[in-house]
Amino acid sequence: IPNYTEELLKEKILRQKKLLQAGMLAKRLNAKFAGMAGLIASFSKGGKYLSDNIEDFGFTTGHAYTIANIYEITKEIIKRVSLDLSASTVAIVGAAGSIGSGVAKLLSENIIKNTLLIDVPNMVSSNKLNTLKDALREINPNNQVMISKRIMTSTVSIKVMKSLTALVD
Repeated sequence: IPNYTEELLKEKILRQKKLLQAGMLAKRLNAKFAGMAGLIASFSKGGKYLSDNIEDFGFTTGHAYTIANIYEITKEIIKRVSLDLSASTVAIVGAAGSIGSGVAKLLSENIIKNTLLIDVPNMVSSNKLNTLKDALREINPNNQVMISKRIMTSTVSIKVMKSLTALVD
């Protein structure tokens, strides 16, 4: 939507018109669903306004949209660097959260040599990580799933990210 946030906040009629135009454009372009980023979800009452006015089309907000984006970006990186997941270790940082666990579940549909689940160690995350580990094994019993007992320091994380960025560039 090519308008400033301030415009959309102040002018309800303009906001509704632009939301409908964007939704209809996505549908005309044969998209299966549209992700509502930023304030779009709030502007459309969680997508209800759009769903009520655009038939046979899906809208998603928040975590599901983020998970889908991360998964698509990850697939593109894997393709670009010709990574063989069946010979690789995939680490999911933040695996106890809804986004990390969602990405882990999608990735586990592939054959992966090792999946390493990482999160801040506490009782809640430990339970979530164990539950996720079981779910990932159920999705793909061929994959080895491990839970990290330690947290990567930010220095190590930065080095890993720089290495990955260099591979993609």
